[in-house]
Amino acid sequence: MKKLIYILGLVLILASAAVTEGCSALRLDSDTGLTKAQRKAQREYEDSVVAEIARRAVLDSSFIAGADQIMTKRGRSVNVASNLNYVSLNGNVGVIQIASTYGMLGFNGLGGITLEGTVRDMDVRFDKKGNLTMSMRIVGSGRSGEVVLQMAKGSNRAVVQVKGTFSSSSITMYCTVTSYEPYKVVQGRSL
Repeated sequence: MKKLIYILGLVLILASAAVTEGCSALRLDSDTGLTKAQRKAQREYEDSVVAEIARRAVLDSSFIAGADQIMTKRGRSVNVASNLNYVSLNGNVGVIQIASTYGMLGFNGLGGITLEGTVRDMDVRFDKKGNLTMSMRIVGSGRSGEVVLQMAKGSNRAVVQVKGTFSSSSITMYCTVTSYEPYKVVQGRSL
């Protein structure tokens, strides 16, 4: 009886070793045989391409800056849905939207506010390091908002500061900038 248990134990150990070896072989196949340095170089190249697309979208006045985090003027930080909370620009039409996913009521039907209007006073600047700063004013019917977008060189991440007549405070949005594609966002009723 002891020999049978010993033999079963050995079989289980050998089987588990074979399964582990098979899994590690699958991991090597999934990496397509690239070395660590090659994977890093590929990742850096992909990041630079995404950053260039974002920079080009801002310069072409055709972008969406979808926020994944919003910070109020008192420092309270909230994680949000980027398809509901965004700043977009398409030609000379700009949209600022802040909405809630918690089912709260708001002016736009999404638990927040939406300001859609004409863009005025747009200014794009680059500093010595190549970082981009864009400022603009969005003027809607009876309301307006000031937007300052700051994007570091080589990144598609941006910090967007929004001040508006619809709110007595400023809001900071931490965003990912992409080219303008209206299906990426949900827009509520405008003020």
